[in-house]
Amino acid sequence: MDKIAFDGDVVSVVAPGSLGLFGILAGHAPLVGSLEKGTVKVRYMDNREEFIAIGSGFIEVSREGEVVILTDRAEKTPRHSSPHSATSSSN
Repeated sequence: MDKIAFDGDVVSVVAPGSLGLFGILAGHAPLVGSLEKGTVKVRYMDNREEFIAIGSGFIEVSREGEVVILTDRAEKTPRHSSPHSATSSSN
């Protein structure tokens, strides 16, 4: 079943790529890449953050700056830490 887990304007996206975490900001070069199971972090203009647990899949950044993630699993989740998580912890 196809569905949209998130659609909106954001400041940044951090995703678990197959070679490690990577971030996307405004003006990012177009790209297509593979994603590993993990957590995508989305940051809004007001600095709120949202976390979306994903399965493996693909990411595309268009010339217009639109980010599309294709995956078999996407669900909003509370902030957590894992080997492929887009979160960081501070002490």
